[in-house]
Amino acid sequence: MSITRVYAALAMLSAAFCANAQSTLVGEARQQKVQSHKYVHFGEGKADSIEHARLIEQFYNDQFTHAQDPQAPYFLLMSRDSKIAMGVGGSITAIGAYDWHGVIDGVGFTPYDIPIPANHSQPNAFQTSIGNSSLFLTVFGNHDRIGAFKFYIQAKFAGGGDSHYFKLKKAYATAGDWTLGYANSTFTDPASQPSTVETSGPNSEVSDTRMLVRYMHTFRHGITLAVSAETPDNTYAVDNTTEAGNTYMPDFSAFVQWSWASSQHLRLAGIVKGIRYRDLVEARNRYVTGWGVNLSTVFNPCSHITVYGAGYTGRGIGNMINDLSNGNNDVVAMASAPGTMKAPLSYGWYAAMQYNFSPSLFSTLIVSQERILPESGMAYAGTEYKYGLYGTANIFYNITPRWQVGAEFNIGKRSNVDGDHRMAYRACCLAQFNF
Repeated sequence: MSITRVYAALAMLSAAFCANAQSTLVGEARQQKVQSHKYVHFGEGKADSIEHARLIEQFYNDQFTHAQDPQAPYFLLMSRDSKIAMGVGGSITAIGAYDWHGVIDGVGFTPYDIPIPANHSQPNAFQTSIGNSSLFLTVFGNHDRIGAFKFYIQAKFAGGGDSHYFKLKKAYATAGDWTLGYANSTFTDPASQPSTVETSGPNSEVSDTRMLVRYMHTFRHGITLAVSAETPDNTYAVDNTTEAGNTYMPDFSAFVQWSWASSQHLRLAGIVKGIRYRDLVEARNRYVTGWGVNLSTVFNPCSHITVYGAGYTGRGIGNMINDLSNGNNDVVAMASAPGTMKAPLSYGWYAAMQYNFSPSLFSTLIVSQERILPESGMAYAGTEYKYGLYGTANIFYNITPRWQVGAEFNIGKRSNVDGDHRMAYRACCLAQFNF
């Protein structure tokens, strides 16, 4: 079968896919991604371009795909019956950033890291990184008995300047409605998180990857339910009367989601966790129950606009939140009751609007706030973080479906418990190639 006929079939399928969506331009951008694939066939049977397109769409129809994640591999080994595809892909991402007024170390712009008081020896800084580049291997397809399946492993570079290292980002397998491995927590919603040049995203973003087992099923009328057991990662702000405890139970997370069109949904997620610590005064173990709720959405109110938004609140989940994960904020020692600890309440929200000038050119505005609420008696120093503000304006241009450039302006504010606060500013740019 000629590549022209394959492309024609892909275009037909993508057009049908976008017909149900409100945003024509977003649909066209997705169609360009799907059409950019090249195939090498193996095995017996007749090649079917429609089935090929459906298989590629299966890669993109992932509830936990973030805008910064690499696309499906450009080159694929595909069976002629269109039931299995295998590919090696990734992205090369080069980022340059210039900070002034307040310097944040690294290309992730996190208001938590704004120095207070000012470090006058570092009034500004120029930074570069290739650290968001990644490599992945994937095998995905359809099985007559278990349905859709995928095996996926991804590693990324981290660090900046001349110091980079390789680390595991994801490694999981899905079979039908089940997922097992190191993957995005069920409490997160990467699809509702907007594109940024800096690598952290909104400071209130719920972002966490964990070892988990998850069951997720989509019913009629676009309703999806998911539940998972996940390996915890708790952080402790101890004093000389308390001690961190080890993990004794998994975190339990779930969500319910309503999708009314492709890439548009409303999701409500929740998490419950058990945290153990040691009371050194009474020489006994104590327990704290952590919890959280997260409401998130992405939708297209008109043909050129995509809206992203989320709001969360909870106790004992600081390590899952962008800003709070930089400190020890899950449980905090109580100065008023030596030997005891408590999980402080926190909340945060972000809102973003993306405007598509064309399928290849779009711009996003983002505002975000993150706040922790120390209670009377907690061992919080005046210099501890209380809240942070985050704002971003950017523009991206897809030179080809696989080559993207972008520019961005970031503004952030950190405020401490004692009222001291400071702003930081950044201008950054990006060049990325997906393969």
